[in-house]
Amino acid sequence: MSAARDRHAAPDAPVDPDAARVRRVLVLTNGWPTAEHPEYAVFSRRQMDDLKALGIDYDVEFVNARDRGKAEYLRRLPHLARRARDVDLVHCFHGLSLLLATMGGVRKPMVTSYLNALENEFLDLPAPLRVAADAVSRRLLRRGRMGLIFKDRLPDWLRDDPLARYIPNGVTLDGFVPGDRAAARAALGLPQDALLLLFVSSKNIDRPQKRHDRFCEVLAAMQARHPQRAVQALALVSEPAERVKQFYHAADVHVMTSDFEGSPNSVKEAMASALPVVATNVGNVRLMTEGLAAARVVAPFSVEGFCDAIDAVTAAGRPAELALRDSLMAQGLDAETVARKVRRLYEDVAAARA
Repeated sequence: MSAARDRHAAPDAPVDPDAARVRRVLVLTNGWPTAEHPEYAVFSRRQMDDLKALGIDYDVEFVNARDRGKAEYLRRLPHLARRARDVDLVHCFHGLSLLLATMGGVRKPMVTSYLNALENEFLDLPAPLRVAADAVSRRLLRRGRMGLIFKDRLPDWLRDDPLARYIPNGVTLDGFVPGDRAAARAALGLPQDALLLLFVSSKNIDRPQKRHDRFCEVLAAMQARHPQRAVQALALVSEPAERVKQFYHAADVHVMTSDFEGSPNSVKEAMASALPVVATNVGNVRLMTEGLAAARVVAPFSVEGFCDAIDAVTAAGRPAELALRDSLMAQGLDAETVARKVRRLYEDVAAARA
């Protein structure tokens, strides 16, 4: 483990189930899978299910502003304190949920998981609200005694806070495994001899931060560079869970051109599937892929740099591809290890508030 990884590692001491302070958690979130959108924020539900396997029961207060409009936040406010009454801890998924819990008078121990770096957490809000939300959020964080989970890095001013931790989402290793490329392409109706560049965007292909426009530039450049071979895009967008792993098996390389990320799940899924990765220098991608022959970070972004990196990682060979999965495991980015770290944080927050 590198010095950077060790410095940000979360404590993972075992929790004695008989002495546990936290047995029931209320999840307050504005992202949760629904029947209409089963892929929406599915990693949040998976993490809570992993915690349930460790003895943590949970309830969910889902503020579904996506389908019901922003007024849903106001409609939920009067009920939050009552919903939190019978739990040991409230886990807020993302910064808006923390603000909502505070406004709703929640007084229980709290943990907040930040999806992005703090400066990018409220980008979906109009400018005046974004500035206000950021200022209030930072004020709350400075009070301390609140658990904080960051996916990419700890802000410098929180490095001395014992309850602020670097805990990226984990990957279910038995769900994402190395697979048979030919079989996956046959199942998806894809050409066997094409060079397939995988683009992943969980909600829709045109999410601004994902920069599909950049991906298209890289695709066109690769097609011009390799005129004798079919080079095609493979887009993974809102697919049923049972089909997702086939996309990672079918592709030659995952190409991520995002402007910003926290700890991109698609990169970890690709690594677990032994699929090469080329990405912009966002979130914790460089930290996760450092020193791996089948992965490249291109910084600053350039089309030519991406093309050179794609050629390099797709020529790295199967042992280098399998090393991606080995590295993911060595970093403790499997779902079970991450769940233990989150449970340890729950216990430490409860102890600090006792």
